[in-house]
Amino acid sequence: MSVIGTGLLVLSFAAALVAMLLWAAAARKRFQATRVSAGARGASYLSLVFILGAVALMEFALLQGGTGLNYPATVTEPGLPTYYRFTSLWSAMEGSLMLWLLTLAAVMVLFIARRTRSGSQDDPIASGVLCGLVAAFGLVVLIAHPFAATGELNGSPSPLLQDHPAMGIHPPLLYLGFAGLAVPFALSFAAPRDRSSSVLWARSVYAWTVGSWIPLTAGILLGAWWSYAVLGWGGYWAWDPVENASLMPWLLATALLHSIGPRTRAAGWYLWSIVLAGAAFSFVLLATFLTRSGVVQSIHAFSTSPLGPALLLILALAAGAWIINAARAGRVLRRSMSDAPLVSRQTAVLVNRILLVLITGIILLGSVVPTAMLAVTGERVSVGPPWYARTIAPLALLLLLSMALAPLLRWRQLGRAELVQALKLPAICSAAVVAITAFTTSDLWLSIASGIAGFVIADLVRRCSTPAKRSLRSIGALLAHFGFAVGAVAVVAGGQATTTEQTVLIGESLQTQGTSATLITVERFDDGRRSIAEASVLLGDGEKPLGIVEPQLRWYEQQGTVLAGPAIRSEPFRDVYVTLLNVDPSEGSAHLRLTVNPLISWLWVSGLLVVTGSAVAALPGSRRRQNSPPPEVSLKPHASKGAGS
Repeated sequence: MSVIGTGLLVLSFAAALVAMLLWAAAARKRFQATRVSAGARGASYLSLVFILGAVALMEFALLQGGTGLNYPATVTEPGLPTYYRFTSLWSAMEGSLMLWLLTLAAVMVLFIARRTRSGSQDDPIASGVLCGLVAAFGLVVLIAHPFAATGELNGSPSPLLQDHPAMGIHPPLLYLGFAGLAVPFALSFAAPRDRSSSVLWARSVYAWTVGSWIPLTAGILLGAWWSYAVLGWGGYWAWDPVENASLMPWLLATALLHSIGPRTRAAGWYLWSIVLAGAAFSFVLLATFLTRSGVVQSIHAFSTSPLGPALLLILALAAGAWIINAARAGRVLRRSMSDAPLVSRQTAVLVNRILLVLITGIILLGSVVPTAMLAVTGERVSVGPPWYARTIAPLALLLLLSMALAPLLRWRQLGRAELVQALKLPAICSAAVVAITAFTTSDLWLSIASGIAGFVIADLVRRCSTPAKRSLRSIGALLAHFGFAVGAVAVVAGGQATTTEQTVLIGESLQTQGTSATLITVERFDDGRRSIAEASVLLGDGEKPLGIVEPQLRWYEQQGTVLAGPAIRSEPFRDVYVTLLNVDPSEGSAHLRLTVNPLISWLWVSGLLVVTGSAVAALPGSRRRQNSPPPEVSLKPHASKGAGS
């Protein structure tokens, strides 16, 4: 099995390499382009087939066990449920790289096949770039050697990765989003320099970007919920370097959507799109490097490995090629830049892009500077949530304001009377929400965030009531923006969480914000894979009982790991979060932590709104009107009437 699996990976790498060379020949119009393109397509498809075979073989080994391979022996153990045996493919470095390679190859084949079926001419440059990426990661997988043989069973799977069903959904969603961003990256090298086919190119980049952005958004949201549900500390985002590694490409992809979307293409969009398409995937490669090189310490990172230099080389080559391509595009496309009216949607969208890029830069600094300082000076520098709150919060507030105002503006300069009329209803609703929130909570930032959410809701109602403004794409976009506003309110409200902890005997209570937790019973038992301590806790709100929850402590003796299993009672406006930190059944005592998180459920609701709205906005509809860019986006110095259609 070791020889067969490694052989399949070698064949996949060779097929991708051959496909890349054939696409390069087709791009240079060497030999007979039609035959060369057909051969390149065939080699691309074969690469995916071989990878599928290797992954299927590894899954068979994981499900069966005892196959003599090192990887299944390391990530599984006797008694592990079938679901977690299947998902253990991506629970450690070697298998996760196989999944990453499979997803990237599938995206490559889908891109090539879609262009073939649509009857459009294959783009050899973009196809060649994708095949090159598959070949590069195929080589990395070979270096990782997932099919290495071993003669003994030494399973020690991570308890965190066999304790929650999100394990089967969260990583594949992230990889799907990451791999999908490779297509805009590849298309950025194939951008038509004469700008004659720019709108067709933009439609392709937009479709692939939104198709990648949606699963990436869902994956990040699911990861935050997973962290909240299993780690026991009561939070969902710790600004961990590996968490940040997935957030940074998402921010740049969001900026790309606000550059190349059918209703966001304003002056300079073409150059912005080329730069952001390359940057988003370059940060995907950075995420891969940070996660698997061992350069950062994180609960989410894989252990130190010899893959760091190879991944760093891929990152350097891809980023270098992107910078050269962006510089060339900048020289050629400089004429497409023009000044935008100050009070216009062009300006609002431009501000959005700039703020998203600035936020990404701040997160990058916070993620890599501590590691760099440790390497240079030997001193550990802590960059945690307070630093991010101070640096990002003002920019995030400006981003929310710009997001709320943009739909109200036109592409051309608005007159004062038009601006006042557009702002009237949203401003009144926003002021009312601010006043109510300030009166009930006395929290300035929560009042501001709630006011922006009220502003977006009012604008959504106004647009839905106007037939001329009512379309699937515009309603979907406003729904997604509304989701962001709701999420902002939930995040700000989460900063008002209160926590208390203490050791209590049976019958005793601890309290915070009028909410009490009374210990009823404590017991210990074994379920075959782990030892579990469980406490029964009665929650109360003043004199009113809310119900019984059962937080746990789980001991995984083989791994020497203890995990908390928090109990969460979700209500419309708060979560009551109880964590069991220690127990002593002989004395009938337990150390409990009680946390009240305001509005946390609305964070998950906001994510659903964002994903749903984005999916609705991406649906085909009203293509003639929606895909026509505004007058300011004309790409030729003296474009004809149909140039932007």
